[in-house]
Amino acid sequence: QKRLVLWEIVNQVLTGNEITIQGTGEETRDFIHVDEFVRRSLRVFAQPLSQSVAVNVASGEARTINQLVETVMRLTAKQIPVSRKNNAAPGNPSIWKASIQKYQELTGDLSIPSFETDLINCIDRWREQGANSRG
Repeated sequence: QKRLVLWEIVNQVLTGNEITIQGTGEETRDFIHVDEFVRRSLRVFAQPLSQSVAVNVASGEARTINQLVETVMRLTAKQIPVSRKNNAAPGNPSIWKASIQKYQELTGDLSIPSFETDLINCIDRWREQGANSRG
């Protein structure tokens, strides 16, 4: 999804001379690739439930924005300066990490998605889309 933190960071690393983080960089997010989200959602939908239940479909792991930036730079073999504005976005929590306990109980799936593999796939796709959009 464009205009979200992952896309913004990758775009800045691939096209810019500096990365600008709106917050402190210590904010955390629970990242999951759309393909893994769909797989996990389908596992939940396949469960015979006698009543409605709320289930978090996520990775269950939190990463700081600083960790995200470091990982993207390492995977793209780029090192560029990072500036932090230290502005907290109103209404945005500083920590996002989903509990996936209910998901695991319902499906028996204890796997943890490979963040780096999924991130490489995203970076490669965005690079390809960028090249295709230039004609």
